[in-house]
Parts: sequence; C-alpha cells; structure tokens
Amino acid sequence: RTAALLALSLRAESFVILTGVPHVSRDFGTPRERPLAELSLAQARQLLEAGEFARGSMRPKIEAAARYVAATDRPALITDTASLARALEQDAGTWLVP
Repeated sequence: RTAALLALSLRAESFVILTGVPHVSRDFGTPRERPLAELSLAQARQLLEAGEFARGSMRPKIEAAARYVAATDRPALITDTASLARALEQDAGTWLVP
C-alpha cells in the first residue's frame, strides 16, 4: 500500500509489484487454482469484496494495484522477479487494467 502511495505522489508512469509468485491466482492453493493474466479494476474490486485474496498475502498487493489504476487510469503489474521481463512483454504476470 505504501508503494502505491509513493508511486502516486511521484506521479510514476508505471507501477510494478514484485512478489514471490509469477502471477495472481484465483482459488490459490486449491485444486481449482487458476492464474489470472489480466484483471479489470471492476473484477479486482469484486474479488476483493468476495474475500478471494488472503489478507496477509495477495490482498494488499491487489489493493495497492487497484488504488494506482483507479487514480491514474493506467495498468499495474504483479509478478515475480524471474517473470518480470516476460511480464513487461505481456507474456506473464497479472496486469490490473482500468
């Protein structure tokens, strides 16, 4: 969340959150787990309200990305370091879009 506030105050042109997994997943840790390549801001908000993401894990990352996207109307990226180059080419990671 602090990173989003910093990005907004600096008027950053992009916002990337590096984490321990290559992408955001629905139903994380279950047999139904599936990666999310892209999430609209509206979808992210719905999933947050439904309690989809763990509070101490992916939830604050999604909230921070959503805050940035809502304020700037620009996408944000969540991925891990190993996938970053591919994610910047939109071939990995999860993009949160307006």
